[in-house]
Amino acid sequence: MDEELLKAELLQRFIEGYHYKERETTEIAESKGWTIEPDNMYQIATKIALIQSEVSEALEAWREGNPMSEKTPEFSLLEEELADVVLRIMHLSYRMKLRLPEAMIAKDRYNRTRPLKHGNKLF
Repeated sequence: MDEELLKAELLQRFIEGYHYKERETTEIAESKGWTIEPDNMYQIATKIALIQSEVSEALEAWREGNPMSEKTPEFSLLEEELADVVLRIMHLSYRMKLRLPEAMIAKDRYNRTRPLKHGNKLF
């Protein structure tokens, strides 16, 4: 199979798999009472803030030496907290009907065109 064709097929599988996992994640979250109403601006803002809190928990895990998770002991706490970030994003993007995996691919393509350490920032 041609390399470009294989790449396109793998990206399509990624998109389909991502959207499948978004639906599954949303079903799980909402079965536990964590609903999202896409027209409720306050609720969307709250969900974005909760994503930020998960990122902060990931930073704290790293600052604490990245111990193993107590909830998922086969993974480090950093892995667990970053998974929480992704799962919250999946739930939000599914309810808002965002095309997140497609946007990720488009943004990745754009990033390939950027110069080395673009923006002239130290970090």
